[in-house]
Amino acid sequence: MYKKLNFKTTLLSLLELFTDFLCVEKGDLDMAFMSELDPSWNDDYLSNILHPEAALFANPLAQFTCAADCLSSSIDKPQDQLFWCAGCEGNLYPFNGYVAHHISGIQASALLVNRVIAKLHRLSLVKGFGKNDFCEAKPMPIIKKSLYKTQLLHPVPQTSGPCHPLGKSDVLWGSGKSYP
Repeated sequence: MYKKLNFKTTLLSLLELFTDFLCVEKGDLDMAFMSELDPSWNDDYLSNILHPEAALFANPLAQFTCAADCLSSSIDKPQDQLFWCAGCEGNLYPFNGYVAHHISGIQASALLVNRVIAKLHRLSLVKGFGKNDFCEAKPMPIIKKSLYKTQLLHPVPQTSGPCHPLGKSDVLWGSGKSYP
């Protein structure tokens, strides 16, 4: 069972860059999620009660469609309509810290980053942007994976190359990034 912390910040505001634009969100550093304080993070039963839609995606057909999300995420185009998939990292549901098919620490961590972001969307703690939302984020209860990119900071920082979208295979970007 893994633990996760999620920090929310407006990086441009913290760095005081581009402050003269109309649509720059003002804010500071905030702790948005601590898995230690979430009882559903360690309990499959409680997680499934809070998110009953998980039962819809716990079947081979739903998991088979995740192969398409894996392929498209690997070319930097995650499929937003396959919101129950975490690309090449596995199944997004249930929203807890249990990783059923553990391949590596990097892969498991990337999957849990997906789950935390999706869980925060489901709880309306994170807002998102649509095609016509320019200056104001709106509640988005289903994650839009194409809005996010991630970068590895620990144990070996990803210091070169672009950030990767949610669900991208960690074969290339995760190679040599963890200690044996």
